[in-house]
Amino acid sequence: MRAMDQIALDIFNKRVLPNFTGTPSDYDIAFAKGAVLAALEEIGAAYVQSLLKKWKKIGEVNVDSAGLMICDPSYIDKFWEESKFVDVRCYVDKAGKIFGWGNEETKEKLKDTPGVEFFETYQTPLKNGIKPNDYLRAGEWEEIHEVDDTFSDNGCFRKGGFNHKQIKDNLAVAFSIYGDGTYEVFARENDYGQIVEVRVTIME
Repeated sequence: MRAMDQIALDIFNKRVLPNFTGTPSDYDIAFAKGAVLAALEEIGAAYVQSLLKKWKKIGEVNVDSAGLMICDPSYIDKFWEESKFVDVRCYVDKAGKIFGWGNEETKEKLKDTPGVEFFETYQTPLKNGIKPNDYLRAGEWEEIHEVDDTFSDNGCFRKGGFNHKQIKDNLAVAFSIYGDGTYEVFARENDYGQIVEVRVTIME
């Protein structure tokens, strides 16, 4: 039984049936049940439509770094720290061996670490013939995360292994998304036209 049918039946039994005088016919019962269900469905549809009407598209946002940040615009001038994002990607296997992506930032970070094996791409086989992506999918590698708590480009994306991060002193919230692109931004308004909720549609 659908949830709506169950609700209609409960309403009929508690609110409608006691108001019948005498013994109602099967037709009267079926008609009353149908009327209750129709009324509920009409009310439900109207409610959904009212919610949809309160959401409206207010714009789009471009993403080129697989991440977004929410903050008060005035904080950018007041508190933003110039800090270039450093893309360091290093991993450790269960035996304690270190692996690093072969970009300049990672090589610089690990230049004094003995026994590191670098790889150019995640699809390039390592010395043992296994690809980095295969290790990652199997959960054999753990990424070594560095946490930068500054209100900066590097701080927003160096999230310490999480896909979202509260920037210090509640200056902002940064979060990862599925990839680069242009995403729609919607706002929900109350009955006075004030924005009370905002959402970004990353994936349906």
